[in-house]
Amino acid sequence: MNKKLGGLAFATALAAMALSSTAVQASLIDLENGLIYDDVLNVSWLQNANLAATETFGVAGIGSGGVMNWYTAKAWIAAMNNANYLGFNTWRLPTVTPLDGVGFNYVANTNGTADRGFNVSAPGTLYAGSMANELAHLFHNSLGNMGWCAIADGTVGECISPTADNYWEWGLVNTGPFDNMVANRYATGVTSTIDPDRAFDFDFSHGQVGTGGKGGNLYAIAILDGNVSVVPVPAAVWLLGSGLLGLVAVGRKRRAV
Repeated sequence: MNKKLGGLAFATALAAMALSSTAVQASLIDLENGLIYDDVLNVSWLQNANLAATETFGVAGIGSGGVMNWYTAKAWIAAMNNANYLGFNTWRLPTVTPLDGVGFNYVANTNGTADRGFNVSAPGTLYAGSMANELAHLFHNSLGNMGWCAIADGTVGECISPTADNYWEWGLVNTGPFDNMVANRYATGVTSTIDPDRAFDFDFSHGQVGTGGKGGNLYAIAILDGNVSVVPVPAAVWLLGSGLLGLVAVGRKRRAV
């Protein structure tokens, strides 16, 4: 009896390890509850990248296609939390921190060495894979999209050089597991440190990080910190463990009798 139980527990542990290994290798994991877990950023993205187009939570100022300004985006997030949407009240907008870990460089360029401009966090750049800008990391690393670049920047092959035919026209290519992602500017929750009337945004049409006016047109995608899924394997292991303890207790009782 003990050998069989030990073998079953071992097999279950191996299955759990196998599933865990698969998850670690992934970048974006569909939690099948309306959320996409990013195991690099350790955040859970709302799968509907334009939920505001169909669910305003009663917030005024949201256009029919989900477009809004920065102030409305903040109010929309607050309303999501008040509504405990999907069972959570810790929703937020994507964040941005300085690429160099010290201070924002607002001198925009196309080689990914500034906090504004193109190819922030993109492969082949100085800050390749940086998690400082969550939307840029999602666009370039998790989804594998390429942004605009100048030939002289030396990042050709990791970005799209302009020609008369493709300048600003290629659009968002890969949206991965997301629904309704718009090839346009998405809001972040971070205000410019040099102009309080501006905030960081990210354009999914060509990978540009900007600091547009807070009154401009934006879209919004919500995030939760961490992996918020209810993982079935640990629960199954816990139930199995409880069952084993029960069987052990019954066995001891019988031996005592």
